[in-house]
Amino acid sequence: MKAAMILAVTSALVATCSAGSSQPSRPCAEGTPVRALYLTAPQPGISPNELASYPEVCVVADFEQLQSAPTSPVAIWIDQAVAHEVDVNWLQDPPQRYYPLVLVGYGTALYAFREHLGLPIGGPAVDWSLEAPKAGFSVWFIADETADSQSAIMEGYQEAPTARRILEITDELLDREPGRQTPIGSYPPE
Repeated sequence: MKAAMILAVTSALVATCSAGSSQPSRPCAEGTPVRALYLTAPQPGISPNELASYPEVCVVADFEQLQSAPTSPVAIWIDQAVAHEVDVNWLQDPPQRYYPLVLVGYGTALYAFREHLGLPIGGPAVDWSLEAPKAGFSVWFIADETADSQSAIMEGYQEAPTARRILEITDELLDREPGRQTPIGSYPPE
């Protein structure tokens, strides 16, 4: 009886994590603190084999799973191939508004967040046909915000995205005290 119940719960969890999607997914590891939620594409920017070594990264297959995943402070990673599935308004609502956000696939941060993901970020007009975006990954984080101003970190990394490297950066941001303005990602590349 107990085994049948465990099997039913496990089957329901697996069905929830993969329903309607051909994308890879892995439920959040029970008992492991989640540090990142990764919305992946059918061909993810970080290999599933590498991700298997990082149980603190919860892989989700669609936006609904991303919305319903753990809500304690976590980094949100989004594959560039599925960025169109994400509701930008949801990303801008608290609490996720104040979580580190990573776009995996583009190392040109302004392009990644303003042009590709659609965040309302000011800045210069860029003719991307003359200045093609580079591969890699980009990080966005609201470091401080008042009623009158916002201070954000936006950094592009033109290197191969790895779970280890992105976790180093997003863990540093998750541990940051609000308002602390120091550069991120000063780690040496792999």
